[in-house]
Amino acid sequence: MYQDKKTGLFLPDSARSQASGYSEAGASRIRRALRSFIPRSTSPSEDIDQNNYTLRQRGRMLYMSSPVATSAINTNRTKVVGVGLTLKSSIDHETLGLTAQQAKTWQKLTEREFALWANDKASCDATGMNDFGRAI
Repeated sequence: MYQDKKTGLFLPDSARSQASGYSEAGASRIRRALRSFIPRSTSPSEDIDQNNYTLRQRGRMLYMSSPVATSAINTNRTKVVGVGLTLKSSIDHETLGLTAQQAKTWQKLTEREFALWANDKASCDATGMNDFGRAI
């Protein structure tokens, strides 16, 4: 460790060498805007719960006063379709050599099996947190 003469901060010896990657951007301890920005994180729920009121108020204010924030929210909102993904199976029964009735039966069975998978959070999401919302 050494103390930077310009900033007075104690920096690791590696900071003496040529800076690379994030050390000149978001991870910089030398830039004036980030000098005193030393975040401390706990669990996600603690971080959010302790600051929920302030974060909501600032978010509302940004939405009303910042075109960039408004655009970010509106883009997310307009790019969402419905309440979830659904499967509407439609196979070419002639190409597969099936009758229309066989194709209908196959489609119904496939949609039912998809729904079983899509509605089970443990099956369709690696984190086990989400499902498809409304599968069939």
